[in-house]
Amino acid sequence: NLLFGRDRYANLRLALESGFDMINPEHYDADEEFVSLAVESGLTVTVGRTNDPDEIRRVARLPIWGLHTDLPALAVRIVRGMGR
Repeated sequence: NLLFGRDRYANLRLALESGFDMINPEHYDADEEFVSLAVESGLTVTVGRTNDPDEIRRVARLPIWGLHTDLPALAVRIVRGMGR
């Protein structure tokens, strides 16, 4: 999370200009527009920690590579229940 916490679009540009291949925005910064832009720009996206079932479900619908959670069994159950 070195780059995130301020203007997510400015940080996305910085990540791309710096040659990063992956970003890890906080779950509350991860929405369809932002994640899709990052992926279309060639970045892999993992989402910062969330343990809230509704939030896990929401971010699992995005084109992300993974998410961070303290409740992996719950996250797996939710994601599998979504057919992913």
